[in-house]
Formats: sequence, structure tokens, C-alpha cells
Amino acid sequence: MLSVIFVTFLIQKYTYSFFKIDAAAFQTKDWFYVEFMVVDLWLVTWTLLLN
Repeated sequence: MLSVIFVTFLIQKYTYSFFKIDAAAFQTKDWFYVEFMVVDLWLVTWTLLLN
């Protein structure tokens, strides 16, 4: 689970600059919120694929 969080964090960090999103303006709570949403979506998708 920690590896999923780490990988998605790194993907987001480098993808935001590609899309011209100012990730430097994100505070800690913003990163937690975005990461929670990504991991939550990943878990729901993974669960649906397994069924």
C-alpha cells in the first residue's frame, strides 16, 4: 500500500509541471487530499477489477 502511495505521489509531482499546474503552491493538506482521492480511486478500481 505504501508503494502505491509513493508511486502515485511521484507521478503526480512530475505530471503537474507538464500540465502547467503550480504544484509548489500546494500545502501539505492539499497533497494529502489529492493523494487520498487518487489512492481511494485506485482501490475502488482494483476491487471492481477483481470481482
